[in-house]
Amino acid sequence: MRASVLAFVLFLLLAGCGKQPARGVSASGPATSNVPAALGLPARQVAPPQAGASTWSQKELAGTLRELTQAVRKYAADNQTRPKSLQELLAQGYLAQIPAAPPGKKFAINNMLEVYLADQ
Repeated sequence: MRASVLAFVLFLLLAGCGKQPARGVSASGPATSNVPAALGLPARQVAPPQAGASTWSQKELAGTLRELTQAVRKYAADNQTRPKSLQELLAQGYLAQIPAAPPGKKFAINNMLEVYLADQ
């Protein structure tokens, strides 16, 4: 039992270390470091686009999806269960805030513990 839990945590850590962006999003720059989140330190605040901006840049969106995915995976590793929503991560202190999704979209969590944009 203990070995399977350890294997699951190791899988989550290795799966979260990739530099590929979430599905459907192309990143146009180097991946940001996720070292603080991996060490259990407070994650930096995930911020929405600048006030008054009507759209997200691909770089902002890719970075936000990466950070939200890291928070989901940390929650899953710590609690041995998949969060039902980002609200659960906010309530448990894994996120300081939930950014506003682009117009007509919402953030969702898939079975691979990745955060992606879904239609509302």
